Amino acid sequence: MSISGALSNALSGLTAASRGAQVVASNVANASTEGYAPREIELASRAQGGNGGVIVAGMTRHVDQALLSDRRLADAAFGNSDARAGFLSRVSDIAGMPGAPGALGTLVAEFDAALISAASQPNSTTRLDIAVGRAGEVVARLNTMSRAVQDLRQEADGKIAAQVTRLNELLNGLQEMSPRLVTATGHEEAAMLDHRDRMIDEISQIVPVRMAVRANNGIALYTPGGAILFDGRASEIGFTRSPTIMPHMTADAGLLSGLMINDVPVRTDPPGGSLRGGSLGALFEMRDEALVTGRRGAVHR
Repeated sequence: MSISGALSNALSGLTAASRGAQVVASNVANASTEGYAPREIELASRAQGGNGGVIVAGMTRHVDQALLSDRRLADAAFGNSDARAGFLSRVSDIAGMPGAPGALGTLVAEFDAALISAASQPNSTTRLDIAVGRAGEVVARLNTMSRAVQDLRQEADGKIAAQVTRLNELLNGLQEMSPRLVTATGHEEAAMLDHRDRMIDEISQIVPVRMAVRANNGIALYTPGGAILFDGRASEIGFTRSPTIMPHMTADAGLLSGLMINDVPVRTDPPGGSLRGGSLGALFEMRDEALVTGRRGAVHR
C-alpha cells in the first residue's frame, strides 16, 4: 500500500471517528430534550480505489415504536382525566364546601331548619319571614350556580374550537413535512423525524392515536376508534363554535356543533365514538353531559 493510500485510510478513520464523536455529543446534550431520539452512525468499508478505509454509510435513529405508542395512549388518557378534573373541581368550588358560609349545602340546611321552626309555630310571622328569606337565598344561590355552570359550558365550547384548530394545524404540518422526508438524509432526516414525533405527541394529547409506518418515512395516524386522521394527506376536522350556550342546548338536540372529519359527522363518546378519549373527548363530555345532567357518557353526533 502506498503512503498516500495509508494516509487516505487514516483520514477516513479520523473522519468517521469525528462524526461518531459529534453524534455522541449530540446524544448527551439532548438526553433530556423532549422528543429527541438517540442516534448512532453506521459504518461501512470503503471499496473505491482499492485502498480500503471506512465511510459513514448512514445514521440510525433508535425509537421503540411499541413503547412510544403505549405512552401516547397514556398521554391521551391523562389529557382526558386532567380536562375533566379541571372542570369538575371548579363545579365543586361553585357549589362550595359543605358547611362553609354561603355554600349551597349550608343554605339548604338553613332553609330546612327555618321550615321546621316555622312549622312548629305557624302563627309566628317572624318565623315565616325567616323561612321565606332562607328560600330566597337558596334560589339566588341556584341562579348564580346556573350562570356559572353555563359559563363553564361556554368555556368548554371555546376550548373545543381552539383544540380543533390546533389539531388541523398539526395534521397539515405533517402533510407539508412528508415530501421533504422522502429526500432527507443524515442529521436533517433525524431532526425532522424528532419534530414529527413531537407533533404526533401533541396530537395524542388531544385525540388518542396509533401510528402505522409507510414507505419512504411515510406514516398513517388513526384513532383506536377507527377514524383516519392522516395517511399521506391530512383529514380536516370540522367544528363550529357557538356564540351563546343556553341550559337546554346540547349536541344531541342539534343545537350545538359536534365534530366532523372531512364533512362526515363523528362521535366522541365511549364506547362507540371514533374520536373518544383525549382532552377533546373530555371537553365534549363536560359541555354536553356532565355540566348538563351531572352524568357521564354523552352521545355526540
